[in-house]
Amino acid sequence: MTAVPQVPPGVRPIVGDHLSRVEISAAQRQWRRAVNLATVSGLRARPRKIELPAVAPYPKIFVVGCPRSGTSWVRSVIDMHPKVVSSRESHAYENIYGPVVAGGRHSIGTWTKILHRHDIGERELRWVGLHWWVNRAQLKDLAAWALHAEGTTDSDAAQRVIRGVFDSLFVARGGDNGTVLLEKTPGHLMYADKILRYFPEARVVEVLRDGRDVCVSMQMQAMTLDWPPQSRREQIQAWVRAVRRGIDLRADPEISPRIHLVRYEDVKRDAATEIERLLGFIGVDAEPSLIADIADRSDFRHQRITGDGQHRRRGEIGDWENHFTADDEELFRSLAGELFEEAGYRF
Repeated sequence: MTAVPQVPPGVRPIVGDHLSRVEISAAQRQWRRAVNLATVSGLRARPRKIELPAVAPYPKIFVVGCPRSGTSWVRSVIDMHPKVVSSRESHAYENIYGPVVAGGRHSIGTWTKILHRHDIGERELRWVGLHWWVNRAQLKDLAAWALHAEGTTDSDAAQRVIRGVFDSLFVARGGDNGTVLLEKTPGHLMYADKILRYFPEARVVEVLRDGRDVCVSMQMQAMTLDWPPQSRREQIQAWVRAVRRGIDLRADPEISPRIHLVRYEDVKRDAATEIERLLGFIGVDAEPSLIADIADRSDFRHQRITGDGQHRRRGEIGDWENHFTADDEELFRSLAGELFEEAGYRF
């Protein structure tokens, strides 16, 4: 089991596992929303000069894919390299880029929403979110800069703020020449083209897994968490959307050379070979002894908490056969059959 990453100074430390979350009351949420609205209104009313982090470009690796495809496992493999710095999922593009583009960089409501999500994520000890990357004061500074930014589009302002989030963690973790920043948010698959075009030094690792096993993994995760799709149809549709997006991205000649496809099944069958290919794509040195060590440490037999309902389930290839009904198989073929084969799988 990998250690829990450290949070930025000023953020409540998170302990336990990803299921240990504090639920604050509706009244507390409303109070915090009012506090955050007042905070952002003050930032808007009182402009001040903000110095954003000034960091020379450094390699950035984004691990993406359909949720429950093995993105966490691939992230843990990369994170074991000594020249990699990382943290939990930031959801930076869903939490910053989406709201800023929709509401505008000058909008008080936009930045209240962003600050509030950070606030609630920290207070409820959530295992994903911006609070793993920046503290409240850092995010306020980034919001203040965007609220008064001129001569830029909403999209570029959002990208600059996200860059500030990444730079803040990179600097805090002692990133230097030769250090690689690793960020894993499965949903960033939908923003991969924007990421690669804005960050020329970035590369994307897309994780692909048999959609039937993905559906079962979602089904088991739904036993303890409320985010996974509940119905088999919704699970299949989520896989279809993600896989179609990945295929379209890899068909774009402008960005496809900076996208590396990792098949979950290939890593399970021959971890050392796939790890060597993966680290080569990232551009970090890896001696055979280090590759062997990472392959051994990332093996599921070393995981302390696995099983149905847990974040890691061991994920055996073909486990869908133990859970799919005949109706499930027919539905999967009707919704995903052609794409399944286009993605390189066979029935």
